Amino acid sequence: MKTLLAPNLPVSSVTFRVGGWPIKLSAFALPAGCQIHIEEVLITNTAWSNKAGKCGCGEPILVPSEFISAKPYSVACCNGVFLDSTHTTLYLNRPALVRVSVAGVCTGVTLTAEVLNEQRDFTLGDLGCCIPCTTLGPTGATGPTGATGPTGATGPTGPTGATGATGPTGPTGPTGPTGPTGPTGPTGPTGSTGPTGATGTSSAREKLTAPRTLYVRTDGSDANDGSADTAGSAFLTIQKSLDVAASIDKSLNQITISIAAGTYAGDVEYFDSDICIASGSSSIGTTTILSATGTVHVTGFVSIKKAHVEMYSIRCDGQLNIQEDANVLHSGGKVTTTSIASGAYLTFDGDMSGGFSVDQARLKMSGLITILGSPVWGAGLVDASRTAVVVASAAAFSGSATGPRYLVRTNSVIDTGGGGANFFPGNVAGSSSTGGQYI
Repeated sequence: MKTLLAPNLPVSSVTFRVGGWPIKLSAFALPAGCQIHIEEVLITNTAWSNKAGKCGCGEPILVPSEFISAKPYSVACCNGVFLDSTHTTLYLNRPALVRVSVAGVCTGVTLTAEVLNEQRDFTLGDLGCCIPCTTLGPTGATGPTGATGPTGATGPTGPTGATGATGPTGPTGPTGPTGPTGPTGPTGPTGSTGPTGATGTSSAREKLTAPRTLYVRTDGSDANDGSADTAGSAFLTIQKSLDVAASIDKSLNQITISIAAGTYAGDVEYFDSDICIASGSSSIGTTTILSATGTVHVTGFVSIKKAHVEMYSIRCDGQLNIQEDANVLHSGGKVTTTSIASGAYLTFDGDMSGGFSVDQARLKMSGLITILGSPVWGAGLVDASRTAVVVASAAAFSGSATGPRYLVRTNSVIDTGGGGANFFPGNVAGSSSTGGQYI
């Protein structure tokens, strides 16, 4: 065996002599991408060149070892012969001269030549050979079409064709925005004077020059003017009387709402004015304040804001809400739950079946306060919070209740005048927290 080319084959072609004997060319350590091309073989003074695309028809050919054991032999000499990582062995029959070249990166490759049988030539069964040019068979059937290659680059744009005929008119587009207003035209002539209209009522707010009483009865009507205690003049609802009162400028005079005994459904709300709400009427000086002719029963909520209101013998089944600096006197009637907040002030004597919630406000309790129905307090008869002040030193209580007696917190004060821990009705001790004081 003779080493023809040592590792690190050159890229340029190499020519070597092998003596005219049958040989086996073998390549070792061929990496992928490396090829050793058999450029030219000289056999008995006949040159065969792959590069020229010529075959020496009838001459022995170079055949990869893989095709010796697999017949028929499909390698044609005209296609060129090379060694690569898949085909590592070639046979040459009696070559005198061989030239090879290297393609790709072939670092570390060794090429050897081994003399085989000096006594005989290789036959077709041993090596295979090129089919003689005069005996080529018919062209084989066309193989299947290969996969479509990638789309080529777009060619240059051709010249612009002639303008086509005008198409039909498209639909009308949306209306554009309105343009700017044009200049004002000249003033037209003055028209004739129209007829005199009917005399209207004055829209000025009525201003009182003397005290006034508005009446409410269960047989009245809100279409009346509330000027007299009769079915034909009195209002039907308390709210109507309050609305009318709020629409009047009292100046320095008092407005009194005189409500006949009975039950009045619905909520009541009043704000921004002083008012006296009474059950029946009797005159004390210039202010009508009280008559013991019966009890007015309001089934809904009563809300008073930013107003000075006096209430006598009024029974409120809904919650009484006093807010936003309102000043309210509630005497001789009955309340359930009462909320006093936002700077409001309530003076109370009467009956009750719910507790007082006093938040940033003041409550004064006086006289005999009767607890009705044995209520169960949540926080207590009095829940004072956020600097509220409750004064109950002039009050006394009858009736019973269960639950905490009071709750005072957040710097609020409950003053019982030294009435002691059991002053308020209940069966659980009251409590003080966060700066609250019980006196």
